[in-house]
Amino acid sequence: TQRDIYNVTILNGTTNQIIGMIRTPFSSSRANGPIGITYDNRNNELYIANAWDDVVEVFPQVYPVTFRETGLPTNEGWNVTLGREEETSRTSSAMAFVPNGTYDFRVGGAHGYQVMPTTGQVVVNGLGVSQPLEFEANYSISVIERGLPTGTRWWVDYDAMMVNSTSKNALLNLTNGSYYLHIQAAGGWVSSPSQIPIVVEGGGFGLIVNFTRSQGSGQGWPGITWLGWTTTLLAAGGAMAVATVHFVGTRRKRR
Repeated sequence: TQRDIYNVTILNGTTNQIIGMIRTPFSSSRANGPIGITYDNRNNELYIANAWDDVVEVFPQVYPVTFRETGLPTNEGWNVTLGREEETSRTSSAMAFVPNGTYDFRVGGAHGYQVMPTTGQVVVNGLGVSQPLEFEANYSISVIERGLPTGTRWWVDYDAMMVNSTSKNALLNLTNGSYYLHIQAAGGWVSSPSQIPIVVEGGGFGLIVNFTRSQGSGQGWPGITWLGWTTTLLAAGGAMAVATVHFVGTRRKRR
């Protein structure tokens, strides 16, 4: 027998608003899909009537799993995959109906936003489940280097993350908050101080990092060269702040 999947729309009996969708398999080579659905509150079962035949299929009780988001602007699209089923939404919630069990979920679809949690599990055991989701906007922080030889690898560390680059630019996508950036280049250079604090507050900005080399400074430390490092913070509205930090690097002597 042919076994297909059709959708049955669930309406709120008071408001006539659509509150969900149930995917209903049925077994019939002649059927055009389900024509009716009935819920029996005495045994908590659903009965689906197929078209063109006398088959009534009984489904196990299903419970709503509701994902509720905060942080997205109105009408911003997002999606959640629960088990093998994907639900999409442009409102603050998405709902699926499933029997008892443990289900993996994955959230995505909102470009330019990070979501917590991105993945997880929900356990359905005789009751509906609500899973909160928190979206935060990403802002582009552009770190631009000047002075390194073409193709030199350099990197930015922050919050256990790393962005590598061999070009002039390293792009970070950060949410609002305070961060410490560690900026280093290949060749064994070590920064002092090792942390550059930044604050992301509702917008992106650029950091210009100038690497310059000077000849031996006569400090009395063999094999050590001083590297001057200047950052220029380009903020919205044309404001500019400049800070100078010194890096110390060591060079191995050739044997």
